[in-house]
Amino acid sequence: MVKYVVFLGKPGSGKGTQAQYFSRYYGWIQLSTGELFRKHLKEKTVLGSKVEEFVEKGDLVPDDVTFSLVKDFLDKAGADSRIIFDGFPRNENQAKMLDDWSENTGAQLLAAVEFSLPDEEALRRLLNRYYCPTCGYVGNQPGKCPNDGSILVKRSDDSEDVIRKRLSDYDSYASELRSHYRRRGKYVAVDATKTPPEISKFLERVMLKNGL
Repeated sequence: MVKYVVFLGKPGSGKGTQAQYFSRYYGWIQLSTGELFRKHLKEKTVLGSKVEEFVEKGDLVPDDVTFSLVKDFLDKAGADSRIIFDGFPRNENQAKMLDDWSENTGAQLLAAVEFSLPDEEALRRLLNRYYCPTCGYVGNQPGKCPNDGSILVKRSDDSEDVIRKRLSDYDSYASELRSHYRRRGKYVAVDATKTPPEISKFLERVMLKNGL
């Protein structure tokens, strides 16, 4: 049986950092829609061509296109996978799509965790964010990736105007996701201003309690 958690939170809130931690130390699979978009764009797939115009503008990709990429990823995952949805779903419609997939496949949602962070702190972090184009590692200063030695680069959409739009977009749909997962009894909030180790320990307690 597939078991999964959903990490919610505005850009820069640390979802990816924690997803990488649980992937590295617990063997969970990180499913980041942002990374899926970039992978398909780089490989110039049919799905990639559908998302290109939206990503370049910093706009949200339509739900049906997004879920097509997610479904393609899930179809290739093992039957006993442990998956972290990093930044997906982004609205209640996508959450219902994921619920339907869970019901059809027998997958189990353990928790939906929201990383709470003020907008200005998220902006500060994103303006100082660098990532590895090879493995996806994220750091807060230029240099080389500690995993594979690749040169860390800035993302093209990490400009102040685009970031503020993405933060505004998140605020517009976050409340419906909170309500959705509260109704399911799966919602958990974490203070994303805490240090990564503190957040990891909190998440370990939550996920151990729910069947990590």
